[in-house]
Amino acid sequence: MIFDLAFFGLLIFCSPALICGYYAANHGRSFWFWLIAATLLPVVAQLVLLLLPDKAEPLAAEVEALKISNALLGNGPGLPADPALRKALARPTRDQVGFAASPGPAAQLHIHLNGLPLAQWLGQMQRAPLRSGLQYLPLADVLYPSRHFLGGPLLTYRGDEDGRTALMVRTGTEPVPSHLVKARILLLPYQIIWYDFVEVEGTVVRRLPQLGPLVFERLAYLESLDEATRPVPQQRT
Repeated sequence: MIFDLAFFGLLIFCSPALICGYYAANHGRSFWFWLIAATLLPVVAQLVLLLLPDKAEPLAAEVEALKISNALLGNGPGLPADPALRKALARPTRDQVGFAASPGPAAQLHIHLNGLPLAQWLGQMQRAPLRSGLQYLPLADVLYPSRHFLGGPLLTYRGDEDGRTALMVRTGTEPVPSHLVKARILLLPYQIIWYDFVEVEGTVVRRLPQLGPLVFERLAYLESLDEATRPVPQQRT
């Protein structure tokens, strides 16, 4: 009788720790570590485990990393909220983007936003035409595996200055374009966002608050970009 009571008492005592260890193992963490932690500090260990991202689910870890690295969503201490971005993410509709390579040896990567060529869309949204001479980027500069339009801006287009991605440039004799339209590009698990648009001319940076944020469906964005920038293999004759 005493043995039975002791056994059931031990089982009841260990049950929360076992549950905590089982939960940890199913979320990509160590069973034994969390079993011991829950035995010593049951309530604290369970609360900490619930707050940690799910290692067994890659998207959860990606979202957590984006919150920390981009300080974007305002969901944690010290992370500034951006009302415009949160409002854009909450919209039921998404913006449309299309990438297309122009033919010829001097091919460029043309961009359409919500059914309009990028230059026309920019002028329409800010109710004033951009300064003349801006062109799309040369296709050769952004061919796969370039990540220029995936949050890895090319240093050729002054991406090292502020982390923004050049969308249109005015090329000339200078090695580095002095006139650009740029935006920040953020990758989320299901969306890609363009925001914080600026026009740069020389050392003058002019913000374009009328533009964006733009929220695109990630899959459609990647498919269009991949189709336009991945070289077509040459067929042997």
